Amino acid sequence: MRAGPAHEGGGQAVGWHDLLTRWPLLEADLHQVYGIDLAEPDLLRRRPPHCSRS
Repeated sequence: MRAGPAHEGGGQAVGWHDLLTRWPLLEADLHQVYGIDLAEPDLLRRRPPHCSRS
């Protein structure tokens, strides 16, 4: 990713351009790691099981 200014945590800042140019990787990680399938039609109508309902 493009190096941006460091922030408080000592890492590099990440911008929208960085995220969107790597969208296929992000989408795959959401599905593999968190079980979130962005292609699912009812995605916004339900919460994944690991999200709290508080």
